[in-house]
Amino acid sequence: MFGKIKKSISARLSTYVIFITAMIFIIAVVVISSLSRRIIKQEAIRNAESLLNYTNLRIENILRSYALIIDNMAWNIKENLNDPDQMYEITRKVLANNEMIVGSSIAFVPNYYKDKGYFFAPFSYRDVGQIISIQLGTPDYNYFLLDWYLIPSLLNKSMWSEPYYDEGGADVAMTTYSKPIYDRDGNLCAIFTADLSLEWLTNLIGKIKPYKNSYTFALGRGAKYIVHPDREKVNNETIFTVAISTDNTVIKQIGEKMIGGKEGMMTMMLDGVMTFVFYAPVEVTG
Repeated sequence: MFGKIKKSISARLSTYVIFITAMIFIIAVVVISSLSRRIIKQEAIRNAESLLNYTNLRIENILRSYALIIDNMAWNIKENLNDPDQMYEITRKVLANNEMIVGSSIAFVPNYYKDKGYFFAPFSYRDVGQIISIQLGTPDYNYFLLDWYLIPSLLNKSMWSEPYYDEGGADVAMTTYSKPIYDRDGNLCAIFTADLSLEWLTNLIGKIKPYKNSYTFALGRGAKYIVHPDREKVNNETIFTVAISTDNTVIKQIGEKMIGGKEGMMTMMLDGVMTFVFYAPVEVTG
């Protein structure tokens, strides 16, 4: 009898030990699996953020380098203000030494040179491997009203323009760096510009694909798409029109943070899949 009781206790004890061991094993598997998913998720987030920041830095370095070209050449204009025709040569030099610049102008204030008339804007641009120089300003191309001239002249500071399509100028999608030029009396006399085609930006951003189903887009200061995998959206839609058409409040929030110059990450459901969105500003241009 004692032997049977002993065997019964031993069997139960063995069952308990096996049960507890199994539970510990299951819990361990769940914990390890959860930790593994968390580590993979954190690593994915770090990878995406790192790639975004690296690309952002590349964009800023490119834009700063081309702004510096115009800043460093501004003295040539001041030294040759008594020779208006020399301005054509200055704009040609900007293009000759910098392949990514598709156009450059020196747009003078109204009637700065009496014999040149109301409009005088020497302009050089690329055309099938050649550099062409023209006088850009006309009543049909009133540059005084265009953002790349008007805003820096009013604010008295150098700046990059919102991306635009330059009809009548270089005839490509571009962004323009504009630098106010002042004469020896400190009066504004011209706006010196460099036009950068957006093709390089589209190519650079388009290559960012850290994961199979990921994609990248860029917004201008007014929330308009300037780079997007769907080319129909570029310069035609804003992130807010997409948010309204899809009734997605998270996209609206992301747009508000992006044009507000914020940096961060948000999550949202996209086609039934939890999606991570990372965003950061290109501070040099806004």
